[in-house]
Amino acid sequence: MVYFAAADDWVLPGFFQRATDELDANPHVGLFCSEAVLIDGPSRRPFGIRPITRPVPNAQAIGPDELRHLLRHSDNWILTGSSVFRREYVIRAGGFDETLGSFADGIMGRKIALTDGLFYCPQVFAVWAVFTDSYSRSTALNADRAQQALRTIPARLASDQAFPGWYPGVFERRWRFAASRLALEATPPDRSLIEIMAASGKLDQVALRTLGHLPGRRLARFATLAWLWLRFRPTSLVRLLQTALRFRMRQFPRDPNSTSQHAPLVPPSRHPPS
Repeated sequence: MVYFAAADDWVLPGFFQRATDELDANPHVGLFCSEAVLIDGPSRRPFGIRPITRPVPNAQAIGPDELRHLLRHSDNWILTGSSVFRREYVIRAGGFDETLGSFADGIMGRKIALTDGLFYCPQVFAVWAVFTDSYSRSTALNADRAQQALRTIPARLASDQAFPGWYPGVFERRWRFAASRLALEATPPDRSLIEIMAASGKLDQVALRTLGHLPGRRLARFATLAWLWLRFRPTSLVRLLQTALRFRMRQFPRDPNSTSQHAPLVPPSRHPPS
């Protein structure tokens, strides 16, 4: 079994034990994946949990056929930082394809899951530190890289029999939405990138420019995000709301040495770098 670690992220106690236990108990699945709490890299303040939609509400193994069905409604459940893979399945899938850039780990994880299934555990076992200059975000927020991904990734998916024939088109819609959403969250919002990724016709251009000029930054962002959601339908709204309600019913893990409810998460073995 293998784990692919990131320099700025870490796992929580019990992660590897739970992963190995479930993989031992389910020898037919290719990987174990769980959830991660998102923190702001510089401040270490938690602000979210991923994935935003769970494939299933309870811990269970999911076979390839069911995964194909679930993938139509939502995606991005396999977070590399909170997943453990069977080594032989990684080798069989071809490992990380460096030509895919920041998508390499995600594409590999999906391929293994679609071929052999996965075990999903709806429990936070990792901490994902988000930095504005990270590799994945720099790809999404760079117009040339974002468009290059649109030209290459769907074509690669279409040429791989592990992926359903409809998935490249779904991936393209979700990537257009994801890049546009991150551009919208930038300060100030990158409206030109949003148009590049989300405007395929005159109506889109007029709508995005009109929404961008609404009075008040919050209103303009919310209205633009709503338009992008209706335009691309990146995930099931029902599943999103179901997952959000479950998230509301639990607290973020926090630094056990602090009495503050909003104490920043820190690695258990060291303090975060200054």
